Amino acid sequence: MMDNTQNFKNELLTALQQPASTVEEQPVTEQGLAQLVLDVAGVIFLVLNRSQQVILINAKGCDILGYPEAEIVGKNWFDHFVPAEMREETARVFNQLMRQEVEPAEYFENPVLTRAGRQRTIAWHNTLIKNGQGVPIATLSSGTDITEHVAAQQEIERYKTQLEKLVEERTDQLEAVNHQLQSKIEEQKRTEETLLESQVRFAGILDIANEAIIAADDSQTIVLFNKGAEQIFGYMASEAIGQSLDILIPRRFQSGHRHLVGDFANVNEPARLMGARGEIYGVRKTGQEFPASASISKLVVNDKMIFAVVLRDITERKQMEQERERRIIELRALNESVRAISAELSLEQVLQKVTRAAQILLNVKYAALGLHDGEGRLSRFITVGIAPEDHEKIGPLPAGRGLLGYLLHHGKSIIVNNIARHPWSAGFPENHPQMSSLLGVPIYSKGRLIGALYLTDKQDGGDFVEADQQLVEMLAVHAAIAIENAQLYEQTQRLAILEERERFARDLHDGIIQSIYAVGLALDQAKMDIRPTNYAAREQIEISLKSLASVIKDIRNYIFDLRPEALKYQGLKARLEGLIKELRVNTLLPIYVEIAPNIDASLTEMQARHIFHISHEALSNAARHAKASHISYRLLRTGNEITVLIEDDGIGFDLHPQIKPGHHGLANMQARAAQLNAFFDIDSRPNEGTRLKLVIHSSIKS
Repeated sequence: MMDNTQNFKNELLTALQQPASTVEEQPVTEQGLAQLVLDVAGVIFLVLNRSQQVILINAKGCDILGYPEAEIVGKNWFDHFVPAEMREETARVFNQLMRQEVEPAEYFENPVLTRAGRQRTIAWHNTLIKNGQGVPIATLSSGTDITEHVAAQQEIERYKTQLEKLVEERTDQLEAVNHQLQSKIEEQKRTEETLLESQVRFAGILDIANEAIIAADDSQTIVLFNKGAEQIFGYMASEAIGQSLDILIPRRFQSGHRHLVGDFANVNEPARLMGARGEIYGVRKTGQEFPASASISKLVVNDKMIFAVVLRDITERKQMEQERERRIIELRALNESVRAISAELSLEQVLQKVTRAAQILLNVKYAALGLHDGEGRLSRFITVGIAPEDHEKIGPLPAGRGLLGYLLHHGKSIIVNNIARHPWSAGFPENHPQMSSLLGVPIYSKGRLIGALYLTDKQDGGDFVEADQQLVEMLAVHAAIAIENAQLYEQTQRLAILEERERFARDLHDGIIQSIYAVGLALDQAKMDIRPTNYAAREQIEISLKSLASVIKDIRNYIFDLRPEALKYQGLKARLEGLIKELRVNTLLPIYVEIAPNIDASLTEMQARHIFHISHEALSNAARHAKASHISYRLLRTGNEITVLIEDDGIGFDLHPQIKPGHHGLANMQARAAQLNAFFDIDSRPNEGTRLKLVIHSSIKS
């Protein structure tokens, strides 16, 4: 289709360059054709080919029809842009023209159909375009929109009819009352002037309900004020008519406006758009200013200048433009924030940058990021906007209660513009800054809730709105990716350290211990070679052998502390089995083990972590200090209860009601049990062994 259209355009251009009876005698060049388009830019410029398709149409035609050029060119003119009741007849005449069966009409008036379904009356001037053989190939039409003119003419005709009737009545009266002739003539003149003024007021003015249509005389006194003007400015017509235009113009613009209207009155220009030198504003009866777009035209009647203004309130359009600009700025800021966050690998830096980015993005006083521990509490809480010295006064970081916990329990964004009245509000601790509004957005990673962003109190004092929520939700998506990447990076670093620890432990076992063992064998051999009577040398060798055995034991205990970390990411059961295996190898103690096979599925990550560290501490104490000959370890599940039971037959110890300072291992176990909200008990007496029991509740169904 596009190739055919281009070929036709080329053929049309060739036709225009040839002398023909229907065009000027001089050849028309491409530059001349462009000049012709410019010359008729104020009217419709239209070219139809023999198939009734639109080949060319100018901007004025697109504006009147209400379509962009791309939706007009190539379409059948009569099917799409001519009213249905005239379509068949006008198409028939067009085909007769193409077949040269009729002569083209120099001027005619026909309506067109706009995109909005309205009809506009167009005054057409047609010309046939022929090729080199004299065959018509298209019509070139220029049209003027005379819809308003036709309406004005009808209005004038109505007034003319009324006037003629009135003149006839007045004439009859004048013939009947001859002595009042002079006064009646003067009265007739006044009547005619009044009618002329009415015609000036209404001719060519389209009464559009949403637009203000105002007319003023040469002293800029209001003489017409339509319904649209009443709605926009708030004055009734009876209040505005007779007043100066200044009542509709902000005071700072009044002087300049008078000069502009005065200049317009003295130029040979019937109409112009206002605001070419800057934005224009109106002022309502209430004193409220508003942005506007307006055009002004003028008419001279009986040596009087009448100005007509069509004005539109563009407050909503300006607000939409401002909102669009704001969104563009916000999205740019979001993009910059995402780029900055994505460049970080340190989890601490990522959390700080995400929180700071959220604060800047919405220009709030305070922002925070809380990480979820998987148990409905906050494991970390990063803030910006609160000074470090104020942090110390406030006290411990929040655990996730109140509105902070709302997101951790519901996992949905929340807007609260009055924190004090929200049912989830738990108040603020002492020395905490008062906050009135909150926007909370959850952070999800692969469908799992990992944290939330909290923003409070906009700097401008405004409320949080849905657009703010959507923007922070976009940031939260990128934050989740950055947090996950940082966690993976740190995990990779930890794994590298664990691998190094494993290698170090292996080197200690396979290298140093073997070397020390070899030295011990050599000393044993030396002891056998020394004479039995050399008691001093034999005793010294025996002391050295005991020292070497002690060194080997210490190294094995060190290996015991290193090895279990290497199994950190293989589940609790695997870690415990690895721990006990190392303990058996390095202490040669018999250890009874019973671990529920599905225990990993019964515990959260936090529960598993604390159980392992408590078990590690207890087993390490039994191996190092209890001098036990047997150790028993059980990890079982009964219903919803998980029980850890560790027993040894060692020397035991005197357990005080309060754990004294220095007993860091026991204190650590007690603290971990408290974090699990678990039952924790140690039963030990001198020479009666030790028994540790830990019972926790599992929220995971078996």
